[in-house]
Amino acid sequence: MIPWTPFERRWRDVAVAAVLPGPAPAPDFWTELATAATPLLRFGLRAAVWLLTFAPLLHGRPHLLGGLPEADREALLARLGAHRLFLVRQVVTTVKLIAAFGVFREPPARRAITG
Repeated sequence: MIPWTPFERRWRDVAVAAVLPGPAPAPDFWTELATAATPLLRFGLRAAVWLLTFAPLLHGRPHLLGGLPEADREALLARLGAHRLFLVRQVVTTVKLIAAFGVFREPPARRAITG
């Protein structure tokens, strides 16, 4: 797999924070994912990050996802998550699911939800 470039890492982190507020996945999660995930999943995640990053431009906003105010970011993600096309809805779900795997693999997060 081609490693995440510095700007893709920033985009990935913004997209992850937008779909799953709270603690971010630890950096070692992304390294492990790059090693363990199938090539199709790695490609899909990268494509999803690009789509979310540039989605504001496709909706008439002159900013990338990270340049939007938080409320606008949330509204855009809600629209994308309810989009009529399954593929668009799946992009949001995929990034959210991968982010949740990263967050909830950490013992403090698991303890917080299991008690």
